[in-house]
Amino acid sequence: MKGSIKILSNGDRLGGNLSYHLAPIFYAYYYNLPISYGNEKRYKQSIFMKALEKFIKKYNNNANLKNKDKLESFISSSTEWYFMQAQTLSNIKLDFVSYFKKYFYNEVRENLEYYANEVKYKIPFNPQKTILVHLRLDDVKHWSPGTHKICNDVYKDFINNDNFKACSKVCRYRQAPIDKNILINLLKQAKSKYPDREIIIITSPGERLNVPFKVISNQDSSLDLYLLCNSEVIITSRSTFGFMPLLFGKVKEAWVPKWCHFAMFGLTTKFDKNVNLNYY
Repeated sequence: MKGSIKILSNGDRLGGNLSYHLAPIFYAYYYNLPISYGNEKRYKQSIFMKALEKFIKKYNNNANLKNKDKLESFISSSTEWYFMQAQTLSNIKLDFVSYFKKYFYNEVRENLEYYANEVKYKIPFNPQKTILVHLRLDDVKHWSPGTHKICNDVYKDFINNDNFKACSKVCRYRQAPIDKNILINLLKQAKSKYPDREIIIITSPGERLNVPFKVISNQDSSLDLYLLCNSEVIITSRSTFGFMPLLFGKVKEAWVPKWCHFAMFGLTTKFDKNVNLNYY
């Protein structure tokens, strides 16, 4: 569609691709600009992609080009992920979780449930009685998370000082597993606050975890993400996949890592309005 904010998919997995959708959708919504897909959607059969696409189709019925100048100034490129997030954040001036919950959640969640029922997804636990933990391992199990100072805080400071152009600098610290000692401490914190809840681990298929907890692994990444979106209490890892339940989910409290990507979504910055997130 000419005269629209374009969403681009890339070679990332489900969480990464969804993260590329957020900035252009939020920016377009803020200025009531039309939205279109700039290339073939990866995971187009995912219930999450379908839920967003259904929202976008309805939204486009009332979108217009009254703010065409904002359309022309928006940078949407797979090589500009960091700056694209910062560009949106500098305009909407609200963290992405709060923005999604305020303007998108009710309708998108309804869409999500429709498609989940369509593919007959089942929740094998009581959402009110669980603590779900997302462990990103497999391809990143040996990657270093860096420190808050050299990862999260750099981008938080850029944003807090309105130095959004500096956010185009790519951080070397990407996805990473939760350190074992940190994980044990997080589990103690969560279990102390919610002693009657069962701890369940969600991770990639094939991982051998020496833990005394139930482990869920599915070949269908959308199903795993849907399960995370149905627990009221979660511990999430340094991964965009783990960020999505904060948007789409029924999360009442979460333990969330300080990380450059999450800072680019406005978390830990002056735009962060969340009161139910515990940063570690």
